[in-house]
Amino acid sequence: MSTLLIYTGGTIGMVKNEEGNLIPFSLNGLLAYCPELKSRITDQEVECVSLDPIKDSSNFEPKDWLLLQDLILKHHQNHDDVLVLHGTDTMAYTSSAMSFLMCDFDKNIVFTGSQIPLASEKSDGKSNLNSSFDLLDRLKSKQIKGKILLCFGGKTFEGNRVSKFSTTSFDAFQGDAYVEKSYAQNRSSSFISFNGLSVIETNVTLIKMFPGIQLGDQISYLLKHPPKGILLESFGAGNISQNDAFITGIEKLIARGVIVLNISQCIEGRVNMEVYETGIQLHKIGVINGKEMTTEAALSKLMLILSTSYDNKHELLANSLAGEITQ
Repeated sequence: MSTLLIYTGGTIGMVKNEEGNLIPFSLNGLLAYCPELKSRITDQEVECVSLDPIKDSSNFEPKDWLLLQDLILKHHQNHDDVLVLHGTDTMAYTSSAMSFLMCDFDKNIVFTGSQIPLASEKSDGKSNLNSSFDLLDRLKSKQIKGKILLCFGGKTFEGNRVSKFSTTSFDAFQGDAYVEKSYAQNRSSSFISFNGLSVIETNVTLIKMFPGIQLGDQISYLLKHPPKGILLESFGAGNISQNDAFITGIEKLIARGVIVLNISQCIEGRVNMEVYETGIQLHKIGVINGKEMTTEAALSKLMLILSTSYDNKHELLANSLAGEITQ
């Protein structure tokens, strides 16, 4: 079995050199602090490459998703699968984005990282690396292909149904656990390809509902400076604070071609805009139901869909492309 190991930046890859300074990941650095991985890496013929430039994950941008996609496509031919080392802060955004960008990819991509650098004796990086290699072994043995997963703290999550929830715990992520099946392909239920995409549209706005939010001020600004897309993080099952001016303004923006997607800020459950009055109003004016999508999945999907020339953008956003929505 052969694995393409990609280091993008982040805590796990910071190891000490001979002078004792923290430097970015290298295969030699990895083996110096994880000697127990030497036989595994040798047996698996791991090729190690790095994103150029490597980045702290808080600096990761949508353009870096495309760089990672290009790196995978450039190097994957001689490998069975891909393991991506990534900083934890935006790992769920990147794994979500890659689930869409690589929705027609026939190899498994697993993301992992650590809360503490490998250079530390207390690092969780060793266990996360071991768990990730074990996961790739199991997927191959069961002939499971085309999955984008996040492996961390002894748990495995669907790459586009997971969020970071702790800054300190080794059990740093929560979301929908991946259930291994005899065969699973990460293909779009409605075929779409993002291959060849050169720019990602980032002119989107996130509006998170909270008690006392000044929706009148929000919509006044948006009408003067309309984005390409708006993501509403609503209360409960898709409700917003009652504000007629905001509803009217959103309706005007939609008429001007702005795409508006609605998800819940709740950790569990899905949007249903046909229960309560404010949700019904949003449904009537053409706001798209994001169902149970996470913020990370919804934002990355919105950006990517807006970057394409597809005519059925509303349909693509409302339906599952890579398992991010339960059909």
